[in-house]
Amino acid sequence: MHLVLPLFPLYFLVTKVSALGPREPFIDIQLQREPSPLWNALNVSVEGRLFAAEPFARSCFQRVGLDVVGTFNQSLCNEVELKYTDRDQRLATFNGYSNTAWETCQSTDEGCLLDALDPSNIAATSLPAVCKQGSLPRYYIIVQQAKDVIEAFKFSLRTGINIAIKNTGHDYSGRSSSPNSLGLWISYNPDFVPNKCKSVKPTKAVTLGTGVSTGELNSFADLHNVTVVGPADTSIAFGGGYIQGGGHSAFSNSLGLASDQALEFDVVTPDGQHRTANACQNSDLFFALRGGGGSTFGVVLHVTVKAYPKISFPVVRTAFPGPASPTAQLELAKFLIQHGFEWASKGWGGYVVPSLGVTYVNPFINMSEAAAFMEPFRSLTNAINGTFILEEETSYFSFYQKFVAPTSPPIGNPIAIASRLIPADLFKTSSAQGRLSETVESLIAQNHTTLFLFAVAPFFFKDDGTSSLNPAWRSAIWHIIATDPWNFDTTKSEYEAIYSKLHQSSQLLHKLVPNGGTYLNEADLFEQDFEASFWGSNYPRLVAIKKKYDPNHLLDCWKCVGWRGQRDSRYKCYPQLGL
Repeated sequence: MHLVLPLFPLYFLVTKVSALGPREPFIDIQLQREPSPLWNALNVSVEGRLFAAEPFARSCFQRVGLDVVGTFNQSLCNEVELKYTDRDQRLATFNGYSNTAWETCQSTDEGCLLDALDPSNIAATSLPAVCKQGSLPRYYIIVQQAKDVIEAFKFSLRTGINIAIKNTGHDYSGRSSSPNSLGLWISYNPDFVPNKCKSVKPTKAVTLGTGVSTGELNSFADLHNVTVVGPADTSIAFGGGYIQGGGHSAFSNSLGLASDQALEFDVVTPDGQHRTANACQNSDLFFALRGGGGSTFGVVLHVTVKAYPKISFPVVRTAFPGPASPTAQLELAKFLIQHGFEWASKGWGGYVVPSLGVTYVNPFINMSEAAAFMEPFRSLTNAINGTFILEEETSYFSFYQKFVAPTSPPIGNPIAIASRLIPADLFKTSSAQGRLSETVESLIAQNHTTLFLFAVAPFFFKDDGTSSLNPAWRSAIWHIIATDPWNFDTTKSEYEAIYSKLHQSSQLLHKLVPNGGTYLNEADLFEQDFEASFWGSNYPRLVAIKKKYDPNHLLDCWKCVGWRGQRDSRYKCYPQLGL
């Protein structure tokens, strides 16, 4: 696993060691000379595991900025080109992000990107192209023990160098995603009791390192005949920003969000303490880590989550032979809106992409019940020239392999996003349904690259009241998301226009739900009232917890709890739109 240490800011990274490219020796990149005594002392304190960082595609460029390490290497570049959009490779590389916008400095249009559509396209690297460090870190540490994290916090406190946390790089807001673990260790415990919770009844649980990927977790759980409720995208590490920011899935409506699954966190807090956080000790920190957001309260090393029995369940899948027409998309959306409250109340949840189709699951009914319940939907699907499939899956892992992993969106390109939670009240009456339908029709007309109508809110699930997420999650049914990508040759003004267009769509949703909530991990980068949107009434308590465990404000990230605002120098690479 890795701890990443740039000059400004200081990054923690948890991921596998990659074979793609050599590790650069520890040098002072900024000054191109031997490191200062402070950096040397840090290197000694972590037993020589401090290294210089280079951009993911650096080996493909002959011209580079003054602060970029590494060399042009055609054979290594050939390998980079082959792996440029490979999820596993980006997960395994400290400088790899699934959303490559955060490998660049967007405010100055500087970075080191290849063509995401054709990584071998020499137009991206030919003169006068220059590879620059962008917003990537300068240094990283290979972490082997919790002491390494503590030493990094001490270093930050002594030097004033800021800290941010990076996990797999599945990140839409440039927060570097999530706190980190020391390894990829996973263990299954059929009789887990949270530390110092002797009165708690033992339960099945899985303990995993923060950097464990979705695929590894699902494979491990299946091997032990249990189910762990997890994310859709294979580039997500379950224990990082995903679970700490809430974490939705096709089973969120029936079994709860990822943060609802958390039983215990193993965490190093910025005050230099290695802590266990659960319902019985450091319970305030436990509350904060269950929805308060990653990169904020500490560096999580391991997390223990609920393990459900292996389950069989019906899956409804519809698809169109090609991208659906706007008329078919709207017909599909109207039907789902009309039946949204009924479906959510029965435990159904899943994913909807109006242009492509629907995937819904329900672990609480059998196949014959599902067939009868979904007959009207079968008729609608046939009427709009779609295909309808109802089949039974025998495990979450088989569902994940067949229906989820193959549909993960492409990575390796920059992308922007906007979203809003849609409350149950908008599904209950014909007039409310009409307002929601009109908004969805407007979003379809915006022609975003992808529009998602995700039925992933925990409406059916009854939580225990200890989550720090915005309570609006509990009364919502849908999570609407719009996304638009760009490429290496998109100009600064062009991708700023993309951000503006998404912000406009976000405002359409805000107008529909003025006092609602937004998922902090998939929000409009320029969410204006983010405290209320992300956390609602829980925000003041989260700020108090932040001050308790991070009194020196060593951790900060974009629109996270207690952030110091956009003028902070660490956000100088964010686009400046004046929204």
